[in-house]
Order: sequence, then structure tokens, then C-alpha cells
Amino acid sequence: MNAMVANIQRHLSLFALATALLFSGGLVAGCGGGGGGGGGGGPTSTTGVSSGTIQGFGSVIVNGVRFNTDNATFVIEGDDNPSQSDLREGMIVLIDGSFDDNGTTGTATLVTRGDDLEGPVASITETTPGLVKVLSILGHNVIVENGVTVFDDTPPVTYANLAVDQVLEISGHMAANGDIQATFIEKKAETSAAFLADPLQEFEILGTVSNLGASTFNINNLIIDFSGVTPRNGSLANGALVEVKGRSFDAGTNTLTATDVELKAGLGANIAKVELEGLIANLNTGAQTFTINGQLVNYSAATFRGGLEADLANGTKVEAEGSVNAAGTLNAVKVTFKESVRIEGNVAAVNAASFTMEGLGGITIEVDSGLTRLDNLAALGNLASGNEIKVRARQAAGGRLVATRLELINTQPANRTFLQGPVANINNPSFTILGVSVNTSTVNEFEIEDTLTNRAGFFAALNDGDIVKARADLPGLVWDQVEIELEDNN
Repeated sequence: MNAMVANIQRHLSLFALATALLFSGGLVAGCGGGGGGGGGGGPTSTTGVSSGTIQGFGSVIVNGVRFNTDNATFVIEGDDNPSQSDLREGMIVLIDGSFDDNGTTGTATLVTRGDDLEGPVASITETTPGLVKVLSILGHNVIVENGVTVFDDTPPVTYANLAVDQVLEISGHMAANGDIQATFIEKKAETSAAFLADPLQEFEILGTVSNLGASTFNINNLIIDFSGVTPRNGSLANGALVEVKGRSFDAGTNTLTATDVELKAGLGANIAKVELEGLIANLNTGAQTFTINGQLVNYSAATFRGGLEADLANGTKVEAEGSVNAAGTLNAVKVTFKESVRIEGNVAAVNAASFTMEGLGGITIEVDSGLTRLDNLAALGNLASGNEIKVRARQAAGGRLVATRLELINTQPANRTFLQGPVANINNPSFTILGVSVNTSTVNEFEIEDTLTNRAGFFAALNDGDIVKARADLPGLVWDQVEIELEDNN
């Protein structure tokens, strides 16, 4: 029994780096490789781990893989009797187990979710009405997207009723600047006073130490006063990963007084298969490396899905898949862009917080200061009709598109447009992408994952929801090239 407890504690420690610099949980490569119910195993499988947001159930789906959980152990920090029923879509978890050779199923031996950022809302700014709110929690900006961020319903919390002084627990992805894109929000109490009335409740944050002094250090801009505690599981140092708990937060000085500081272990080494989702940071195009959630990723031998190597940028959401070597580096064999909508072409019209594209009349793209990265462009107001731009976007509720990256390529219009997104309404020779009709009767180049085919082969392989890239001449929108990206459409 003591060995089991020690193993779970190790999982909780190692998961801290794998999910995000902000979050805690568990990660280990060798906790078991097969068995576990009728949905996984297969004749051969590869032991490994997958960290990302829960996409669905019927088992647990993470990073596009459906993991059978019939014989899995669930570890949820703060829950004495955890089970799969405690999980929700949008939560970030770590799956420890095995991957079947088909790449779409696996068997979970351990499913871990640690306590995330947990604290009172100091302020709320709605940067785009009805679309995006930025919450300040323990000195960090938490970006909440209506229709993208998932809200818990027990007790109920919604985009509309978020309020100052509510105590919230956040799952999400942390950017290099400390901003957090929330994937799931749970309300712990309506007020901080009500939360702290329970002596067992504490605010929590996990991150890397900086500006270490005799009695304080920083996690991003948050000051941690640890004068009353002795750090556990190691010695503090700049760059160390720590989980901090405390009951007193001074918003005026942005200081959390710690009741506990625990050092966390890293990802480890020699892991056969890892799938890691998060935001790119520390991109080094010369060395062909970046980090996700603090984990170093080498992409020199990777293939790319949903984008090109040139599209890599700090703050872009990706999934890196590969193995971790003896030095602890994730050598990626595949990098998948998680925001699958890409558009390149000419601006038709610019509004206060959105714009439209020439030839793509059914598409409006929203821009928000808290979400959209602008390249070669000071502000949306500097964008003009006829400018050639490149856009990466995510889908939100109601068919809306929210730009995550907007790049001005040229102030002059181009003679072509590119559109990439999920297909629907398939009826050879036509289909739609985001409501835009693509008639392939003029197409002379059909591809499936970079392999040339003909129209019959293309439509035989095409399914609703597949990600397709299409190219057309302007004006008139005459399509001449289409390509299916069969893998990793999530």
C-alpha cells in the first residue's frame, strides 16, 4: 500500500510540468502498458503519456485518442474518492497508459488531474462584448472565451455571471507572458470570505521561480512571501517548478503569503511516446526547438499537420508527438496546429472588432486584443480594404471565427486566396468549408496528405469534419487545388 501511495505521489509531482507551468498532476512513462478493458491493448501497443484537454467521453478522449478507462485509476487532487464522473470536457488531464498502433485508441492505466490555478477574481475586463473577458486571478490574466471555455454547472457558473471576488479554479494553457487561455472554469465559492471560512481551503498556483530572495520570489508578476514556511522536496532556485498554497492574497501588493511551497519534478527521460498539447514558448528557429509547458521540444525531424514550419510562433497552440530521450528532450515526429482554420487573401471590409475577406462573403473574423496576435500590424484599425493578410483562427460558438494570429503580408491585393477548415455538405463535385462553397469542377490538383489523386479518389476519402485546404484565383473564386489533411483534425 505504501508503494502505491508513493507511486501516485510521484505521478502528481511529474504531471506538473507535463500539463502546464501553471498546473499540477502526474506523469510517468512506465506505469503499465496494456490490458484494461475491451477498448485498448490490441496485439501491439506503445507505452506512453498524453497530456491535454478532455475532448469527450465514452472512455476519455485526449489529443484525438480514445483511451479505454475500464481498469484505470483516477487521481484527482483534493478528491478522496475520485472517478471518471468527476471529469468534464475542457479539463486538462494526463493519461498514463498505452497507445494502440492504429493511433486513435489506447488503454489508460492512470488518469490524473491536479489542482489548478485557484483564487479570487480581482477584476474583470470584457475586451470584446459578448466574446472575451479577461479575469485577474492571483496577478495573472485569465482569458475567457464565450463558446470556447467550458463552464462547470455544479455550482453553476457562466460567462455572463462571472463576478469579482468569486473564487475560481482554472484549467487552461499558459503563454510565455503568464497569460492563461482558460479551457475550463469551476466556481469554488461566491466570495473569498466564504471560501476561506473553511480552514482546509487554500488558494493555489504552480509555476517557475524567478527573482528569488531571502523570503520572497516571483511566479511571473505574482510575489510569493514564503517567510513562514520551509519549502518541501528540495531547495528553491530560480527556474525551479513549485506549487504554492496560501490563504492570504493582497491584491494591492500582488502578494500571496504561502502556507506551503512544494518543489515539483520534471517530465523525466526515456519515455517511448508522448503527446503534449499547449502553447509554444521560447521558439528558436535556428536550433529548431521550442517549449510547451516548460518541456523542451526539438522539431527538426517533425512533420507538420494543419500548418507549416514557417507558421510556428510563440503563443500558437500545438500538439507535439514523439519520444523523450535520455536528456529529457521531446524529439517530435509530428507537430499539429490545433487551430485548424487558416485563411490567406485580401481584406474586403474592416469593422470595429472584425473584418471580412474578398470572395469569402459568408465568413466574418473577430479580433480581440487579449487573444489575437498582430504581425506587421500595429492595430486592427490600421488594416484596410485590399490588404493581403494571413489569418489563423479558432472556431467559437454560433459558427464564429476568432483570429489567434493576423499577419499583414502586403498592402496590395493578391490574385489568390487560400481557405483551410472543416468540410461539410459533401456532394461531389462540391463541398463547403465554413459555409463557403467549393466547386471542384475547375480543380486540376487533388491531394490527400501531400499525395496526388483524382477527383474520384478525393471524394471517396472525404468525410464531414475533415480538414481541407483549398486554393482559388481572384476575382471570381475559381478553385484550382484542394488537399485533405486526414490526421489530427481535432
